[in-house]
Amino acid sequence: MKHFVSTTTVKFKVDGIEFEYLPMTAGDELDNADKYIIMVNGKPQQDFKQITELKLKRIKNASYDINTIKSITRKDTFKQLSDNEKVDLFKKMHPTVFNKIIIKINEIDNSGGDDLKN
Repeated sequence: MKHFVSTTTVKFKVDGIEFEYLPMTAGDELDNADKYIIMVNGKPQQDFKQITELKLKRIKNASYDINTIKSITRKDTFKQLSDNEKVDLFKKMHPTVFNKIIIKINEIDNSGGDDLKN
C-alpha cells in the first residue's frame, strides 16, 4: 500500500481518447470538504455530484480534435477550458462514455496514481 499520491498527471484512454488526470490527494479532499459534504437528516454525507465535478476539473488534457472542442466550447483546445467549462463539456457526453471516464478516474484515485502511471 502506497502512502503518498503521485504529483504528476496520469494518462488513461477511454474509447481511443487520451486523458491526463491529476490524482486527488488527502489535502485536496480536505481543502474541498465543505463543497462535497452535505448534511442529510443531521448527518454528514458525500455529495457525489460535487465530488464528480471536482474530479472532472482535475483532468488537465484530453486528445479531442480542435473541431470537436470548438463546436462545443468555442475554444481551440481542451487546455484552454476553465474548470467550469470542462465540467460543462463532460456533461454533454453520452452517459456510457462519461461513466467510463469516472470509473478510470476512481481507479487512479484508489491506487494513488502510481500503479496506473504510463
